[in-house]
Amino acid sequence: MLIRKIILLFFINFSILFLPVAYAEANIDKININTADALTLENLRGIGHKKAAAIVDFRDKNGMFESANDLKKVNGIGQKTVDKNLDMIEVAIPPEEITTENLPESDTEEVVETSKDTEKSIDTKLEKTEEAE
Repeated sequence: MLIRKIILLFFINFSILFLPVAYAEANIDKININTADALTLENLRGIGHKKAAAIVDFRDKNGMFESANDLKKVNGIGQKTVDKNLDMIEVAIPPEEITTENLPESDTEEVVETSKDTEKSIDTKLEKTEEAE
């Protein structure tokens, strides 16, 4: 009976000891590979100091990543590394970097159409106001 209690206490203490680690891993925010510094990139699985620095250098020389798979273009990073980090990687362009040149064509068409619709709506309201006067 004493041995059972000791074993039970051991497992309870072991579980409590490692619970914060499991909780912390489950709550890690995604890492935006377009804005993260080398130190932050080291939190990715299989990415150490050298590979993190290589990612930052590649991004500085070649511009923003368009997808997580673009990481394969970085020397020393392969498909396996990308695959095991897909749940942690975010690919977003910082707001100050967004221009009409790097937006998908479908997004810019929508803006133009919305602008035309707004212009028509304003013209119609102005005409109605002028007619009422």
